[in-house]
Amino acid sequence: MQTLDLVYSLKRRFGPNARDGFEKFVSKDRELSNFMELLSPNAAVVRKRAWTMLNTPIGLSGPGSVTYLMALTALVRVEGLAGRLSAASSLASAVRKLAAAPISDSETRYRRECLLEDMDHWLRRFGLSHAPPGRSFRPAEDSMFPAADTRAKREEIGLSSNADGALGTYLSLCQRTGADACLILLRGHLVTEWYSDRYSGQPINIYSSTKSITGLVAAIAEGDGKLNSDEKVAKYLKDWRGGMRDEVTVQDLLDMTAGLPDDSELYSRGIPLTADLDRNALGLKPIHDRGDWAYCSYGVQLLDPILEQVLGKPVHEFARKRLFGPLGIGRDSGFDTDPFGNTDLFTGAKFRARELARIGAVVLAKGKWQGTQVIPEDWIQTVAYDSSGAYSDLFYLDDYSRKLPKKYRTHWIGMRGAYSNNCTIFPDLEMVIVRLQKNFWSWTEQDYDLKEPAAIAALARAIEAEKPSALPQGHGLK
Repeated sequence: MQTLDLVYSLKRRFGPNARDGFEKFVSKDRELSNFMELLSPNAAVVRKRAWTMLNTPIGLSGPGSVTYLMALTALVRVEGLAGRLSAASSLASAVRKLAAAPISDSETRYRRECLLEDMDHWLRRFGLSHAPPGRSFRPAEDSMFPAADTRAKREEIGLSSNADGALGTYLSLCQRTGADACLILLRGHLVTEWYSDRYSGQPINIYSSTKSITGLVAAIAEGDGKLNSDEKVAKYLKDWRGGMRDEVTVQDLLDMTAGLPDDSELYSRGIPLTADLDRNALGLKPIHDRGDWAYCSYGVQLLDPILEQVLGKPVHEFARKRLFGPLGIGRDSGFDTDPFGNTDLFTGAKFRARELARIGAVVLAKGKWQGTQVIPEDWIQTVAYDSSGAYSDLFYLDDYSRKLPKKYRTHWIGMRGAYSNNCTIFPDLEMVIVRLQKNFWSWTEQDYDLKEPAAIAALARAIEAEKPSALPQGHGLK
């Protein structure tokens, strides 16, 4: 049976007026209603769009197929929750066939994989999967993480019941809000590590946290004397000149103060974008005063041709040799590239939780890893301790801490990615928190963002109350 025939059959199950029947069913289930809002802030628009897509054949080999599959997998869940298991199973089979269509775009492949993993998670809940019940992924031990039993590690270092409870509360928040991995390092010790039953152990896209990795690569290049962040961008890019461009420095790109349009302005202006990321970046023009902060992803991508020029090699190759390799990060992790060979510097890097924790740990250790200075210490000092703003060198600084009452604030620097793919570093507490979420369409991310500041504040207060002697240093970080 053709997929659209399946969909039409499915719609008929909701009665003569399929859309009204569908909406009434959804409106009775608050969780499902929230779930359907994942495609848009307006639930009515979501439902209308879903049915429109399911009536409109589209190309199944392009990025648009992901949105189509999102609607289909949503209906798999609708059928399962309604007890119509035969329809859910048939539709799931159709989804798998559609997802098998060849595709060259790596991001689309990744999103398809995410959708299938989440669908399988729900099929197991409905009793429709022949796969064994999901079990938490457990990575192999390594030199940095010698103890797999985090409970024993907490007892060994003498964490109080208050601190232990705060760790559990934060982990519970991650579990309730769609996370696939949560890892906490405290003074070099792995005190929390958890994985969802969806997670298979493969690297997870950290989205805009990629920008912070770019900041580290730029710091290494500057430490080598190959890059001068105070120089004008026009010095490195001869084709990026004229008007307000002439005043923009490399540091402006790193701090997002180049006056470039923010992401919403970029798309609302209808600026044509291609698969060539560097070409898109080179077409940017400042529209704000230099020094005004605006979140411009393609402004970060403008660093790619600059870094490739000064390094003499693609950025992803340099990062592998100077950052990922020394930290023991797998070769299937790291930066992504576009079809033209450009390194994607603003989104798309993928890491496992332990790998991202290693990056957080080396920042925490002032750039040193097992006796080797990987990242310049003066850069760490400037960004982590001396910066007074809320954003520096592609890292966030205390942004949600500022929203809390003063007595609850704690100093941190962080990598922040879509779907709460975050790595948060607390220099004063010697703590690193990693939260990863592969399920890119979970409706619970907003819930996490709302509750994260208070949960982090409670955890920080509990850790601050610990006696330093009770928390011995870990091994292998410095």
